[in-house]
Amino acid sequence: MRLAKLNKPEVPVILLGSLAAIIHGVVFPVFGLLFSSAVDTFFKPPERQRKESRLWSLLYVGLGLVTLVVLPLQNYFFAIAVGKLIERVRSSTLEKIVHQEIRWFDDPANSRVLAVFPMVLMQGVVQIKFIRGFSAGAKVMYEEASQVEIDVVSSIRTVASFCAESKVMDMYRKKCLRPEIPQFQYLKFLTTNLILIPAARRV
Repeated sequence: MRLAKLNKPEVPVILLGSLAAIIHGVVFPVFGLLFSSAVDTFFKPPERQRKESRLWSLLYVGLGLVTLVVLPLQNYFFAIAVGKLIERVRSSTLEKIVHQEIRWFDDPANSRVLAVFPMVLMQGVVQIKFIRGFSAGAKVMYEEASQVEIDVVSSIRTVASFCAESKVMDMYRKKCLRPEIPQFQYLKFLTTNLILIPAARRV
């Protein structure tokens, strides 16, 4: 329930992703229905076959176009929702740790968590390296954000002694936002090309 509350701002995005997933899920039953109906065409006269085969071909092309549009949208919307949730959880976790008093870190129970925390963050960095579909620049930017976390947790007493918690959190949030900018620029570039290229051909 807490994760659902944290993901509440992305409810419209999740609904759009769910709608795209429903449409994508309906495509395969419709394909089976069309296929079973199209088989009957082969037992009809040649003229009727030619006419109906065109209809079935257009319907199959339509299903393919629907899948081509809906599947990327489904993945895109769900990726946005999950990415925002992960960013929010990581930011809130780091913020809670950074704003603790020094005596909190002197407690052996809490020190054990801090000893493991850098390894968890390093695991995140390694995982990012194996994520497919991201550009090399985006990987570097995510690694920089994870490196900020590691440096802060490792030098938490220094950060607390200089009262630099807010500055560190601002730096971390900026590092998290940087990888999103190239992705939106690429999406804008792709959308513009998809609109302008057909228009140029008509001219």
